[in-house]
Amino acid sequence: MFSASAKRAVTGVGAALAAFVVAQGCSDQGPPQSAAHVEISSGGAPQSAIAGSPVQAIPSVLVTNSGGSPVANTKVTFAVALGGGTSNPATAMTNASGIASSYWTLGTVAGPNTLTAIVENLAPVAFSATGVAGPATIMTAEPGTTPQTIAAGAVPVLPAVRVTDTNGNPVAGIKVVFATTTGTIAPVNVNTDANGRAAATSWILDNSAAGIKAAYAYMNGSFPVVNFVVTMLPGPPVGLTNVPSDLAVPAGQNLELLRGTYAPAALPDIR
Repeated sequence: MFSASAKRAVTGVGAALAAFVVAQGCSDQGPPQSAAHVEISSGGAPQSAIAGSPVQAIPSVLVTNSGGSPVANTKVTFAVALGGGTSNPATAMTNASGIASSYWTLGTVAGPNTLTAIVENLAPVAFSATGVAGPATIMTAEPGTTPQTIAAGAVPVLPAVRVTDTNGNPVAGIKVVFATTTGTIAPVNVNTDANGRAAATSWILDNSAAGIKAAYAYMNGSFPVVNFVVTMLPGPPVGLTNVPSDLAVPAGQNLELLRGTYAPAALPDIR
């Protein structure tokens, strides 16, 4: 049988050995490892949204160490690289799962957008999205189509409009209706092209009295309405025949016909 003192000695040695083993195990683990790799966690597939609006899939990244384990409390910077727009927040810290995310709102101009996620000393990763035009809300007359002044007959610069969303992006495939109460206009229905443009191909004024003539365009059977105004001058000039020889126009002067009346550039000296 061991004496009480011997038992205490063995117990003390065992405790010391256990403490050594625990300490040795802890030292083998070493200090926490730093970020070694960043990859897309969600929102990586190309997506699209209306220009100026947030994307549906929120961009997220996963940060891991060299052993593939998540790294928490690592700063990730989300920066817009193409297309304008914003990220919120612009910087985020990874959570306990190594994940950091940011809400991404696309730029207001339709087209490609790129967002990058950057971790210091690591290669950045990129998210891509396409901004598309929103609903058609604005219709304007093409420059030069209104107002105009003509003698009669066919209108030289035909009615044309451009349809856009609230951010000015052209909207294709919108039906525009052209109409007039002073003559004929064709075609009546025109769909906007890729540039948001729709135009008539003919507008012939009627033979009514000279004055203001109008056509108009509207889309989707509703407002807004764009007006096209043409001022038609009186009928064609009247030709003059048998002008008396003593009513000759002095050399260097021109005979002008205005609204069917004789109006020389300078009155001759009649004696």
